[in-house]
Amino acid sequence: MNCRFVAPSLLAALLLSACGSVAPRVPTPAPEPAPPPAPSVVLIETADASVSDRTPALSIPPVAALLRDGFEQRFAERALPHDRSGQNKPHVVVDKGPGKARIIFDEATERLLFWVEDSGLLETPASVTPLTRNPAKPGPKERVLVGPGAFLTRLRDQAGFVRVSASDQTVAAEGWLPASAIARTYVPATVPAVSGNQRWALARGANLLERPGGPALAKLLDTAPPQVTVDGISTGPAWFVEVAYGSSSLSVRGFVPKSALSEPQSMGWGRKGFGYAAHQDPPSEILTFSTGTCLYDEPWGEVIGVLRLPVSKSVHIETGATSAWRLLDFPRTGAKAWAPREGAQPNQPTGKLTPLSLADGFGCSPAPPR
Repeated sequence: MNCRFVAPSLLAALLLSACGSVAPRVPTPAPEPAPPPAPSVVLIETADASVSDRTPALSIPPVAALLRDGFEQRFAERALPHDRSGQNKPHVVVDKGPGKARIIFDEATERLLFWVEDSGLLETPASVTPLTRNPAKPGPKERVLVGPGAFLTRLRDQAGFVRVSASDQTVAAEGWLPASAIARTYVPATVPAVSGNQRWALARGANLLERPGGPALAKLLDTAPPQVTVDGISTGPAWFVEVAYGSSSLSVRGFVPKSALSEPQSMGWGRKGFGYAAHQDPPSEILTFSTGTCLYDEPWGEVIGVLRLPVSKSVHIETGATSAWRLLDFPRTGAKAWAPREGAQPNQPTGKLTPLSLADGFGCSPAPPR
């Protein structure tokens, strides 16, 4: 059927009836996104030494925060671990548990953190306390004061008191302390000093007496320096002189014969050497462990310290599962710690070096694979 031109008013109806329905409009598909441009530079893996030899990132062990510089100011408490050398110097306490304390051992070549049982700590006064001659009747002016840091040796107990020998490694005195005044850890406090009007020197072995011709209050130890300086306070009867000895942890005020005193003299002091007798199998190798080597409580265990300077050690060659580790002995403190064998070199001269700064802690390379 042919379509003819008709009046405009009938155009729509005629188109629908005569020409058929209008075909639906097909949407135009969206253009596909263009592929990303090819890189102008192609990266190629190379055998560049600066890449292949790159050191793995260091991990920061929890102990690093405790061992960073300034720990003496961050922690108030101290303790006196038994020391092979007999010096028994104070160490910083960072934590305490039932019957033990966690202590920093800070030496020239290493800094370590250990738990020490109470049996390994010396007893000391918890605060500045008079050492009394009679626990039942303490005198109004006790002549011996002991303070934190003095070494106490228990002699016997009696009704809440303990008879002790107190020492600062120069002078020792015996007397009674309340049992509650004795501790394993302490906050440092200085015993008040007694000043005199003249300086004198006493020789080793001299006694300080309670009164002229009376019993001994204290004695200068054989380990004391050849001469110990005391302050003369007054001249007593029978040619006795009242003198005062003082250190940070012990103060004694007593009498000595004038003949035992001499003018202080300038002396050159030598450092006393100490030997360590301990059984050890013949070492298999001598290695130098570098500054920054992390120290562990056991292979693949907890990091407990770090070497601040290179150290050369005689060590056993471990076999089996721990062959990648070496056990290091630190005779000064009696401590032992493990270090990875990797990175250690045959015995090397170290010379004079600057210790590793721990102002911001330290990091550890990955431990050897199991």
